[in-house]
Amino acid sequence: MKVHVFYLRGEGKKKPSLYAVTPEKKHAKIFEHQRNMDKFIHKVIKNEDMDEDMFLRHYSDKILNPCKLEAVINRNLDNQDVKYVEVMSTESELDFMMENCDGGYILNRISDYEPIDIFTKEVQADLRYIKYDKAGECAMIMRSAEGELPDREVGIYESGEAFFDIGMRFDQFGVFMLLYQKYMSLNFFVEIEYVNEE
Repeated sequence: MKVHVFYLRGEGKKKPSLYAVTPEKKHAKIFEHQRNMDKFIHKVIKNEDMDEDMFLRHYSDKILNPCKLEAVINRNLDNQDVKYVEVMSTESELDFMMENCDGGYILNRISDYEPIDIFTKEVQADLRYIKYDKAGECAMIMRSAEGELPDREVGIYESGEAFFDIGMRFDQFGVFMLLYQKYMSLNFFVEIEYVNEE
């Protein structure tokens, strides 16, 4: 059996770590085209002792498969539209992306939020429309070591329920890019196509 193996290059003195595998040459080529190969080492390994079923079970979270990620076009407008972007990804990438989408944890990865009250009233209204105020408060609470509420009243915690329900919709493609953009190639960004679900 011939297997394409991709290792993530280690930073500094760290050893490369297994990132993705596939027995399919086509998937390996697409991965190479979509990813920044300065970050990866690609090896082709022949292993006559391992059958395909055993391989798939052993590396199930690292196997490359094409996936359509949801992308919301014209977000927060009346004519918003859901499209999809196809990415060659692993199950572990998708699991981590969904974990960040579902819990709103992606807000922890956005570096800083400025307090909304530093802006003019007109700008504040626009920022509230895109839920900037709620995202900022949520990120601040999630970063707090104690998980305590800030001194001022927080709009996303009005009912005493969990603060994760901020009424925001995180699109999968946007979150995937926040998490993995450094691993993507320029080709990927230049050739992005938005498609329908089918």
